[in-house]
Formats: sequence, structure tokens, C-alpha cells
Amino acid sequence: MSYNFLLASWGTLGNLSPLLTAARRLHRNGHHIRVMADPAMRAEVEASGFAFVAWRRAPTGKAADPVDVSDVKDFLRQAVFDPAALYAADVRDEIGRMPTDCGFHGS
Repeated sequence: MSYNFLLASWGTLGNLSPLLTAARRLHRNGHHIRVMADPAMRAEVEASGFAFVAWRRAPTGKAADPVDVSDVKDFLRQAVFDPAALYAADVRDEIGRMPTDCGFHGS
């Protein structure tokens, strides 16, 4: 049986690379893969042979990657907790747009 996966990545290529490794393995096992990520990652995702979906509401680029990481609590607030509802809304919209049997987030 084949499943439709939505794999979501936020952050840098360091986050995306392991997610694409999982995507390749799932694809080899006959599953359909879409990857939701920062628009800057489109080329890497498409070069790997997967459909790309950009974040629409969630922060991207520099807005998604606070430069100052000296205060871990503040970094997590800016990068994870404050935009969480925006990431969730984008994922919810994508699940509504295309059939999705399973989704997971790699970070």
C-alpha cells in the first residue's frame, strides 16, 4: 500500500538534509512525498525529485532564523513558539489541498 506523506522542514539545510534522506527511503518503498519548506530550499527539494510546497504564513528566510542565539529562551520563543500557529495553519491548509495520509516535521 502506498501513502501520501507531507514532510515539513523549518530552519536551515542542516535540517532539510536528514528530512530528504527520510523522504528518499519512503519514496523507495513506494510512497508519494511532498516537502514543505522555506522557499530558499526549493531547488534542493526539487533536485531530490520531490514536490515542493512553500510556507505561506510562517516566517521564512532571515525572519525564520534569529541571528542572536545567546539567550536560548528568547531564541526558542522567536523561532519556535511565536510562529507555531502560523506553521500549523500552513500545514493544515496543505493537508486540505492535497490528500495526506501522514505528515512529520524534521528540525
